[in-house]
Amino acid sequence: MSYNPQNPNGQASMASSAPVVIASNQSTLPVNLTPATTGGLLVSSGSIGGSAGTVLKASAGQVYGWYIYNNNAAVSYVNFYNTASAPTSGTTTLFFSLGIPANGGANVFIPQGIAFSSGISIAITTLRNGTVTPTAGVDYNIYYT
Repeated sequence: MSYNPQNPNGQASMASSAPVVIASNQSTLPVNLTPATTGGLLVSSGSIGGSAGTVLKASAGQVYGWYIYNNNAAVSYVNFYNTASAPTSGTTTLFFSLGIPANGGANVFIPQGIAFSSGISIAITTLRNGTVTPTAGVDYNIYYT
């Protein structure tokens, strides 16, 4: 790479951008997180069962995590669909499914998120993408944008 008098470090830079130089003797780079009242994740919270689906977001978005509790004596499945309308379990194309243990829960946070190009919808059933309603509702909190 040739010397560039506008960038004395010899690194390429994009148009209208200035290079950032960090001294080599710094062991840390201080970062301050500032709380905000806007711009965070949305939360959909509820308790559902059955093959009738629920729309969480009727446009493209990302799911960043969930907390789910199954109050049933058998495994229940939370089925996710990439659709902007209410899905019909067993008919609508399944995006992915989570098996939640009997009287158990599942939680995860995914910093990068899972992209949904059309919309974010769920349905809860007793089989993966099945059509049978669980005996009791399954509680959920889904974190998304």
